[in-house]
Amino acid sequence: MPALHKELPSVTVAGDLSTVTYTGPVNAAGDADGPYGILVYGSEASGPVTYAGPIKNNRPDGEGTLTRVVSSCTGRFEGFEEVIAECRLALEPVVVTAQIAPDQYTENVEYKGGVVAKTSDPNVRLGPFQLAFEGKGLLTAAADGSAHRYEGAWDDGVLREGQIDVDPDKKTARRYVGTFDKSGAILTGRNMFAVDEGNIQVVPYTNGTAFIGIGGHAFAYEIEAGKLDDGGDPVRGLSVWSHPDPRLRVFNGGQTTIEVNHNETDDAPRFCKPTSGATVDISPWELRCAAGPQGYCIVEDRTVGIRLNVAWPPRPQAGPITQTPIIRLDVHGNKVNPSAILIDGRETAIPAADRMTQPQAYALVADLCAGNKVESGGNVSGLDNFCVASAYAFAKAINCPDITFFVP
Repeated sequence: MPALHKELPSVTVAGDLSTVTYTGPVNAAGDADGPYGILVYGSEASGPVTYAGPIKNNRPDGEGTLTRVVSSCTGRFEGFEEVIAECRLALEPVVVTAQIAPDQYTENVEYKGGVVAKTSDPNVRLGPFQLAFEGKGLLTAAADGSAHRYEGAWDDGVLREGQIDVDPDKKTARRYVGTFDKSGAILTGRNMFAVDEGNIQVVPYTNGTAFIGIGGHAFAYEIEAGKLDDGGDPVRGLSVWSHPDPRLRVFNGGQTTIEVNHNETDDAPRFCKPTSGATVDISPWELRCAAGPQGYCIVEDRTVGIRLNVAWPPRPQAGPITQTPIIRLDVHGNKVNPSAILIDGRETAIPAADRMTQPQAYALVADLCAGNKVESGGNVSGLDNFCVASAYAFAKAINCPDITFFVP
């Protein structure tokens, strides 16, 4: 088959006309056909796009490479309709369906990860190639002065499991970690976390009832966790604030059942007293705390062997604590040390005890607050008072760093 350089018939995909220039072998009919050739698509929308690799009947047909300026994809191309490739894309218009982001990014767009062909609603168009993110991938982009970062497992162009960071280098950074629904419009997984310095973020879970929100800013720290009703209103859970208005609130059935929201002195909230909470019913859960540089509070039910450890966050040189307490959940019931527990019959994973799994740990606190019963090692315990004990643990951890020792 002789090698030629020739113009091929133009192609139009999704309204985008591309001229086609070919260099490589041709068959007896004069069509591009061979084990290696180069097709250059002069796209009106995206500019020149080059495919290099096997070609059959004027179309890509095998393991090849797609390039545009500094963008490239390597993988299998069968025409424009069947593509499985790994890409490094830069400076391309990208469409992403997500609750917290605009539909289209045009600034500082970079993507590294898998792609497949998608004929409707693609993330990226490279000439006649319409591509959707698929498999493991990382997308960074900007819009209207806001930086966004998506990382995790993609499915049909939607981030289905992983994390989304908004303005990660700013004090107003927000992070969402978990699983996302098909449209990307609603966060539906269990392991969700949202950080917004200054504003609590309420995030629904798989069952549509549990939420977790946590944040800190220059003047205060706050956490909310618990259960929502069908209308999205909190019906059971906890709410804890630090300076300048330290307070603790527990609600059940849509009503506030415990509220401690004033100081006895300017710098000693009432729940910092050694006996604070001693008369509150938290059975079958226990609460014990030890303060100091390595202070902590522990919420524990020995029947099921579940323990929540809330560590003292670092205390600044001056002013209130504004950082998130490091928490850990341990399960040691019946000497089994399982990797999961059952909350209302639903299996829930126990995250590893390290800083990287803090989102999952906080999410599990929300699941426990929202639940009715928990089971581990064949033992069952009620969860009605878990939020009560946890609220005191968080309130003491962020507001009472100077107490030497107390057992409420």
